[in-house]
Amino acid sequence: MPTRLYFSNTIESLANQFARDIVACNEWSDPCTVIVPNPYVQKWLQLETARINGVVMNIRFRILTDGLWEILEENDNDPEKPILIDQAEFRLLLYRAVKKLNLGAVDAAPLAGYLFDTSGEKMPDYEERAWQLTLRLARYFHEYEIYREEMIDAWINGELLYNTEMESAQRHLYLSLFQDGGIRNLQHGLRLTLPGYWRRARTFASLHLGSRIFIFGEARLSPLHASMIHELGKELDITMYQVNPCSEFWEDITTTGEDRWKRIRSISIDSYPDGDILSANEYEYPLLKYWGKTGRETIKLLSLLEDAGSKELRFISEWIEPDEPSDDSTCLSEVRRQMLGRFSPIENAGTMRQDTSIQIASCTDLYREAEAVYNSILHNLAHSADLRMTDIAVMVPDMALYGPVIESVFSREPRCVSYCIIDSTAVTDSLFGKAVRAILDLASGSFTRKEVFDLISNQCFLEARSLSARDAEIWLEWADALMIFRGFSHTGVADHESNLYTWEQGLRRLRLGRIMLSPQSHYERGLFSDYSGVVPYADMNTRDRELLDAFNLAIELLHEKTSRLKLLRAPGSDWYHIISGLIDEFLVIPASMPEESFIKFRLIEALRNLSLLDRFTEDGDNNSCSLPFIKEYIGEYLASIPSSRGNYLADGVNVSALIPNRLIPFQIIYVMGMQEGVFPGTADTSTLNLMTIRRKIGDISRPDLNRYLFLEIILSVRKKRYLTYVSKDLQKDQDFYPNSVVTQFLTYLNGHVLADNFVVAHVPPTGCSTEYLRAGTAIDSGSDIIASIEEGNYHPAVYGISDRLLLLERAFGHNARTADLRRIVTDRITSINPVFTQLHDIDTPPSEGAAVSLRDLTIFLLNPAESALRWHLTLYDEENEDVSLLEDEPFYSQPRSQSRFISNALNYYIRTGSEADIFAFIEASYRHLSLKSMTPDGAFASIDFDHMRDTVIGRIGSKGGINSFLKERKGFRFICDITLGSPTPGVEPGMKFSPLIVSLARDAGAILVKLNGYLPFLWKNPATGVSESLIITNSATPSLAHILPHFLFFAASASGLHPEITREIGSGAFIIHVSHRRGITSFTYDRPCSEYTDYIIRLLSDFLDSSSFDLLPLGLIAGSRIIQPPEMKSRPDQDEKEHYRQTLIRLISEDAEKPFPSFRPMEIFDLIESEVPEDAYEKARDRLAMPLTPFFRVPSS
Repeated sequence: MPTRLYFSNTIESLANQFARDIVACNEWSDPCTVIVPNPYVQKWLQLETARINGVVMNIRFRILTDGLWEILEENDNDPEKPILIDQAEFRLLLYRAVKKLNLGAVDAAPLAGYLFDTSGEKMPDYEERAWQLTLRLARYFHEYEIYREEMIDAWINGELLYNTEMESAQRHLYLSLFQDGGIRNLQHGLRLTLPGYWRRARTFASLHLGSRIFIFGEARLSPLHASMIHELGKELDITMYQVNPCSEFWEDITTTGEDRWKRIRSISIDSYPDGDILSANEYEYPLLKYWGKTGRETIKLLSLLEDAGSKELRFISEWIEPDEPSDDSTCLSEVRRQMLGRFSPIENAGTMRQDTSIQIASCTDLYREAEAVYNSILHNLAHSADLRMTDIAVMVPDMALYGPVIESVFSREPRCVSYCIIDSTAVTDSLFGKAVRAILDLASGSFTRKEVFDLISNQCFLEARSLSARDAEIWLEWADALMIFRGFSHTGVADHESNLYTWEQGLRRLRLGRIMLSPQSHYERGLFSDYSGVVPYADMNTRDRELLDAFNLAIELLHEKTSRLKLLRAPGSDWYHIISGLIDEFLVIPASMPEESFIKFRLIEALRNLSLLDRFTEDGDNNSCSLPFIKEYIGEYLASIPSSRGNYLADGVNVSALIPNRLIPFQIIYVMGMQEGVFPGTADTSTLNLMTIRRKIGDISRPDLNRYLFLEIILSVRKKRYLTYVSKDLQKDQDFYPNSVVTQFLTYLNGHVLADNFVVAHVPPTGCSTEYLRAGTAIDSGSDIIASIEEGNYHPAVYGISDRLLLLERAFGHNARTADLRRIVTDRITSINPVFTQLHDIDTPPSEGAAVSLRDLTIFLLNPAESALRWHLTLYDEENEDVSLLEDEPFYSQPRSQSRFISNALNYYIRTGSEADIFAFIEASYRHLSLKSMTPDGAFASIDFDHMRDTVIGRIGSKGGINSFLKERKGFRFICDITLGSPTPGVEPGMKFSPLIVSLARDAGAILVKLNGYLPFLWKNPATGVSESLIITNSATPSLAHILPHFLFFAASASGLHPEITREIGSGAFIIHVSHRRGITSFTYDRPCSEYTDYIIRLLSDFLDSSSFDLLPLGLIAGSRIIQPPEMKSRPDQDEKEHYRQTLIRLISEDAEKPFPSFRPMEIFDLIESEVPEDAYEKARDRLAMPLTPFFRVPSS
């Protein structure tokens, strides 16, 4: 029978032909078999056929391998039909064969050398090596069977094709599986692969005549599949539908079908030492020459089969023209027109202008790339009335990399786009799969904090223990505070002081903190308490007895159940029961995640299949499996389970991986990740791959396959094709360029389509960047991924609410021609989004008041905008380190711990003045820190202790050090721990005052402000009445940030607003001393009482102003590149004030460009109207001139 081949450059035309053919042959008694490359083409074909015929029924869709197997099975008269070996079973069979290898097997020496050392001993990672080798060889054996049928035949006949040692070794393994009496025969029933069944089927007497087979969309056929179609076509009615980019490439549409087919057969094959390729044509159409190799060789394979066959088989080909010829004149249609006509490079010169049908854009990172695609989708939906979300596809080269980013961006609130994601796997998507792997990592690891909390934070674990995510956060806070890093305990160590950083020590401290009162440690008095070397730990959350008990039980149970697995070797059936038990003990699938039940079912089945290893075992074999193998096996199996979100072609935008054989048409296609190094990939050059010895027609390499895929995308897209790539590695400051395929495409467009060179769009680095307001070049170049002009209106491709509002503010806020226009725009923005900078004033009743601390005022002076966010909006932008990732104990005390230790020691010496006691204090303090696992261990601890002790002693006894300072003030009145208002927690006040109360006039009425503060030390000179304080720092030099709290305390005392503290502390001069690593520096303040009064009142009033978010960073204001506040005029002219403001704006901008800026604004600043105020000169002078005055004189040292 003739085999019919329908070709077209559109899949819709083929679907129309298929719909007509399927109606003609559809019989109720005998369903038609339709072979498709994947379920997604099947779904599209069903939908399209139903649209054309009204209904789809009595059709049996099959994937290629399954379909061909069923055809052979239907024509097999043997009552005991073979069983198809699936990939999982085949790997276990092969793994058993690999484990039987030894150095004594001469034929297998190259492979055995990978598993054993020269002495014949197994490599330390033998199990992992054996499984990894199995995975690689399983893939190669499958490829050999379909691409090197002659090599498999030679192996079965006891011969070699290439006569190499590696081929001999692989033949040894292959025959150990499939020869008579091989490992496969240890199973019940005959197990075969499809090629093995085909070799057996050649002996069938006849095939089922009259059966009609449809093969739709299989653009690439292997030699084996082509051979099967050739043989089956002698008896069966086979119709093939293939999408091909070019009518002239495979046929000449001006001749008859038979003559057209002869043209294909006339293409010669050039042979070279390293393999065969089709003859090249120097005048070939460029894109077919670059990317068409794979499709071209598939068609040639069919013609070679006809040459080698008989008159019983003929191929009849027919080219189907598109039902609706395209009459548009876009760049995309021009590319398709040239491809269809197979234009040579000398036939066509570019004359077109770039338009939006083909767009290429660079982005700064993955997230901006995803955001640009998301915004562009919304832009196209907003400006195309007939465009549906299902008409759009997004394709990525690496779903594991891009999938989470796309989900994060597309799922942001408000959700404007529905979408589905396919081509992911359970190893990356399944929470249950991650939980199982976390348990195995815990069993094989060192019981580190990271390993434990990778499991605890999993929702399946939380569900099993009836915990919430907040409970897991509390557990992590406990582990971090207890300094737990790794190991449940140090085996054989009974001394608590030596059992540092372990779970056992941490849990003991936690339990002791609940059942016993925590002994109070007074660092200032040198008291460090513990119970037999255990320091109890307690916080607000340890009061929850159930939560604390659950934590202890969970950790101890995890250790008990997993500790013995690391060295365990057991049969596969035992591992099934062990892991199933761990799953039952620690994991429960939440009701909100029913899809995870499928993953659990599949994984349990995979574990049950481990018992196959026991059945494959012969007498005397070691059938035990180790934990490393179990981990590799489960990880690989999870990677083979497909994962998806939503229904493809039905649930909105279709997100998928760049996978061949998906010629599904879409109106718009986005192809992401087109930077160098990712796509089209690299060819497999492994010495294990015998196909690399000599190439044959039909061999498919990954780069060739991906290049043809790029060609397929051109055939699939109908209106717009977007290509995006990441152009920067911001961490390494490295530029990326588009990959070779995109570069070839650009070269082609510039030479054969466009009159001018193609302009690549550059997506701005942020969604609110002003570059969106300067996108004229992008618009002129025919790109709408940044902005477009529709009906005379400008439309930036930005659809995030906050981004659009900020762009609107920046576009009109300072460039409005009139104040009225600016007011209208501001009101419009305010009506859409609340303006954080216009909150109502605090209207707290005077009886309650507002409690303000000196620390609050210090933060306000350092950074008014950040202070306003903290006080008025309670917004913080602190970068919190992910402490769950910490798993290594410290090798030295952390800088913060060192600073606290040195400060505590120096403060203790100041309070006692005893040189003898300071050594005992240092030792007791360091031991106490060690018991809390806050210091290094062993030799590192000795080095660390000596360093910190010597630092303390040096700060005390050096010339001009603390000892000299104290001797000079021996006759002074000395007071410790002076509190103003609320006492500092854990501090026993040496002198206590009520809060300073100030009544401030506000629009809503008067408000009482209660000012609280703390001063650690005070010396009162009896002769002069001057008050002095000392600040302990560990910096090299003093800074204004150190001085401000003490300055504000003295200013409040000298203001006269609190008579009692003014009387005790004094209203005259005061001196602030700063002890730093280089000595002690002193700063003297001497102002009239009235100036301090005005300063405190004005500062509190500014602090409580809820409408002020001034950008006045002290670090830059106090720098040397701008006039200092003490030098400012009381009555500056307008030019001086504006010059100061512009200088400060420039300094902030320049500082932001530095690798290590001195001013780091909060990210949330973009959401508020934080800017350098118009009255920056006056505010800097009034707030900072007084505290900065002594700072810019020559201080005494």
